Amino acid sequence: MAPHRRLVCASPDYLSERGMPQSPVDLASHNCLTFSYAQGSSIWRFSGRSDETVRVSGSVRANNSEVLREAAIGGMGLIMMPSWLVDADIEAGRLHVVLPEWERSMSGAGGAIYAVYQPNRRSSKKVRAFVDFLIERFGSPPYWDTRSDS
Repeated sequence: MAPHRRLVCASPDYLSERGMPQSPVDLASHNCLTFSYAQGSSIWRFSGRSDETVRVSGSVRANNSEVLREAAIGGMGLIMMPSWLVDADIEAGRLHVVLPEWERSMSGAGGAIYAVYQPNRRSSKKVRAFVDFLIERFGSPPYWDTRSDS
């Protein structure tokens, strides 16, 4: 239904104190806020001018994206989050995109948002109407990915 892009972000306060990373390898010396439940969440992969894999670490690990998002807004470090989750914070200036020219992923694979339903519901007019509504609402590109800085 829509792409699931990830962005590396930090608050303006964090970036003014610690500096703006210029390449993925710079992240190894930054405080990166990661998920505790995802195996390999401390390995961030990038593609751009080359493929880069960086082992990151930080003072906060959580099993909740909202906790990590709030910690980043509070100036605690860098996060890698889906664009749909941080778009409003970027728009409001609470977060800034870091390394916008690099494609990001945690697993090395791209991502997407899918509609998943039971096979016997595929022909349901209600399910089809709901999926069509979501696709139209998200837009192409989705409304959360329309900024030029991401």
